[in-house]
Amino acid sequence: MHRFTNRAGVADEPAAKAYYAGEYGRAKTTAKSSIGAITWGALTDVEGLGDQAYQQYVQTRSGEVSASSGSVIVRRGPVVVTVDYSGHQRPEGEATNSPEVKMMPEKEAMAGALTLARAYLEKTPGS
Repeated sequence: MHRFTNRAGVADEPAAKAYYAGEYGRAKTTAKSSIGAITWGALTDVEGLGDQAYQQYVQTRSGEVSASSGSVIVRRGPVVVTVDYSGHQRPEGEATNSPEVKMMPEKEAMAGALTLARAYLEKTPGS
C-alpha cells in the first residue's frame, strides 16, 4: 500500500494518480507478451474497486522459481494498493523449479486477487 501526501502532510491525490499511471503504463508494455521464462497476460481494467483499478496474470519459470500470480492494482483517492495472489502446486519431493510443477490457473489467481483486494479495501478505512 502506498499512501501519498505532500510536504505539509496533506493527502496528495495527484501524486497517487501519477504513480498509478506509471504502474499501469509498465504493465501495459508487457501485457500479452513474454520475455524468457516470464509470461504476462492481458491487462484488464476492473470496475467498482476504487477510482481506478486493473488486473494482470503472470507466470514465471526461471531458475529456482515456478509460480503464477494474479495481481490487482487499485487507486482510491491518495492511496494505491497492490494485491498479488500467487502460487503453484508441486508433487511431494519435487523442487520448486521442477517441470512437474503445475501453475495456478489464471482464473483461480485472478479470482483470489480480486477477493483479497475487495476484502482489504473494505477493512481499510480511508484508503
